[in-house]
Amino acid sequence: DTFSLRVAGSKWNREFHRQRSALSTTLNITASPRVLSRSSPSYSYINEYGGGAQVDLLGRYKTAAVTPIRHQSLLTLDYRRDGGKNHIRNLSTAQNADPAVRGKTSVNIDPATAADYDIYEFSQPPSNYLAPGAPSRNISNVLGIYGRHTLYALTDERLVVTGGYRYDNSDVKNVTYSDPVVFATPTNSRTTKSHAARPHMGAVYKLIKGLSVYASYSESFNLNTATNNAGARLPAESGKSKEVGLKTGLLDEKLNLTLSFYDLRRTNVVVTELVDPVNNITDNVVDGAQRSRGIDLDGTWAIRPNLQAVFSASLLKSEVTDAGVDLDRVGRPTSRTPRRQLGVAGKYGFFEGPLKGLSLLAGMNYRDKAYPDLGGQQDFNNDRVNSPGENDNRRNVFVPSVVIWNAGAVYRIRPKGSRFTHTVQVNLNNAFNKRYIDVAGRAADLRVGTITYGVKF
Repeated sequence: DTFSLRVAGSKWNREFHRQRSALSTTLNITASPRVLSRSSPSYSYINEYGGGAQVDLLGRYKTAAVTPIRHQSLLTLDYRRDGGKNHIRNLSTAQNADPAVRGKTSVNIDPATAADYDIYEFSQPPSNYLAPGAPSRNISNVLGIYGRHTLYALTDERLVVTGGYRYDNSDVKNVTYSDPVVFATPTNSRTTKSHAARPHMGAVYKLIKGLSVYASYSESFNLNTATNNAGARLPAESGKSKEVGLKTGLLDEKLNLTLSFYDLRRTNVVVTELVDPVNNITDNVVDGAQRSRGIDLDGTWAIRPNLQAVFSASLLKSEVTDAGVDLDRVGRPTSRTPRRQLGVAGKYGFFEGPLKGLSLLAGMNYRDKAYPDLGGQQDFNNDRVNSPGENDNRRNVFVPSVVIWNAGAVYRIRPKGSRFTHTVQVNLNNAFNKRYIDVAGRAADLRVGTITYGVKF
C-alpha cells in the first residue's frame, strides 16, 4: 500500500490586443445580393491574470478476494482565481464616416467572402481608435472538492471501473467603469454565485489484446447570468453526457486509436416564453434545451522512436430542441458550432548530437463553417410566438470554413549532476498569418508567438 501527497500552485499573467468585427442586427432580404449591415469595429486591450493552488492525496492499495483487486483513491482540493481588465476603444464619428478607415458597412451574404470582412487593418494600435469605450473588469473564484475511486478487477485487470463526485462553489463578478484608464468609477456591478455537485462514472473492459470497449456518464453545470422580469437570477444550466467507444492498439501498440460516440443534452437553457397570452407578456425562463450527438476519432502513432504523430477528427450534430416561443430556432444548429473538425500534428525529436533535447512541432487544424448568430427572429403576425419561417434570414448567415497551420519547438535540458530539468517551448499559432473570421463572427487572431519556461525536479 502506498499513499502520496502532492501540492501544486500556479500564477499567470498575459496581455493581448484584439480587434472586434461583430455582425450587426439588420438584414436586407429584398436586396440582390442580400446584405447584412455591420456594426463599427472596436479594439480591445486586454489584461488577463490568475492563479490557483491544488492539493492531491492519492492512495494505492489492494483488497483480498478470489482474485485480488487493486484500488486507487484520489481526493483533491483546489482553488482558482481568474480576472481580467478589458480596455475598449472605438472609432470616432469622423472615422466611422470614412470608408478608408471603417471599410465596408455591410456584408454580402450571397455568399460571404473574405473581402466582405475587410476592415481597418488588424495590426493598427489602439491609439488609432480615437474614442474610448466603457472598460470592464471580471473576477471569478472557484473552490472545488473532488473525489474519485478506481478499481482494477478480473484476470490481468481486464475490467477497470471508476466513479467520483466533484463539488464546486463559485462566484463571478462583472464590473463596468466610466473611467477608461484607471478603472476607478464603477457604473455597474453584478455578482453571480452558484454551487453544484456533479457525478461521473465509467468502465473499460479489455475484450482481447489490443482491443477494449468503454462507457462513461457525467454531469455538468454552467452559470446563467440572465434574470427574469422580477430581476431574479435564473438557475444554472445543466448537462448530462453519455459516451461509448472502442480503444485499440495496433502495430505492437505503436498506433493507438479511440473511436467514441457521445450524446450530450443541455437543459435549463435560458429562453423566452409567453407567460401571459392575454396581455402578451413574455419572460426569461430556464426550460430551453439543446442536444449534441457526435463521433470522434483520435489517434497517436509512434512512427519512429523520434517521430510521433497525433490526429483527431469529429463529426457533430448539435441542434436546438426547445427554444421557448422561438419555434423557428428548433432543429437549427446551435450557434458557433462547426459540424466537422480535423486536426493533425507531428513531433520530431533529436536524441543525440549537438541538437539533443530539441523537438520540432508542426500541426494543422481544419474547422467547418459555423453559424455565429441565431438572432433575427421576426414576429410578423404579432402573436408573440416566432413560428417557423418568422426570421429575417440572419440566422442563415455562416462564417466559412478555414485551415490554420501552427508550428513550434521544445528544448529540454538536465545539466549533469542536477536534479532539475529545464524546458523552454516556443509556439507559433496561425503561422502563415491567415486573416479569417472565428465562429463568433469576429476577426480571429493573426500570428501569435508564445514562449514558455518550466522547471521540474
